[in-house]
Amino acid sequence: EIENEVRIQLEELFKAFDIDGNGFLDSKEVEKIIRASPSTKKSCTKVINEMDKDQNGYIDVEEFIEFMSSLKCNINKIFDFIDQSNDGFIEAKELKQLYEEKANMKISQEELNIMMEILTEGKSNVVTREQFQKF
Repeated sequence: EIENEVRIQLEELFKAFDIDGNGFLDSKEVEKIIRASPSTKKSCTKVINEMDKDQNGYIDVEEFIEFMSSLKCNINKIFDFIDQSNDGFIEAKELKQLYEEKANMKISQEELNIMMEILTEGKSNVVTREQFQKF
């Protein structure tokens, strides 16, 4: 069960996406949401199918909240996976370890610094859970 404050925020977000105000997100409204990020028609259809649990072609507020809540849960799992020290923060060395050991990719100190700058909005040298969720 999600917190009431989170539910209210998600309902407001749903209303913002519900352009015609009919209480449902249709495929055109979802496509506009997805177009804000790089995507294809195929990925748009996939997202709609994942969100539309009753497969009626529309996404109601409950389906939207359920989907968004599951995303937050997955984001928290990813954060916990990266936070190897389990201290509630992602440090640069943990990001470096993720890239080099898990993804088998080399990352320069400069690239690492840029990533940390983006994730923390230049405010600190560690990424908080809240910053990670916002990103």
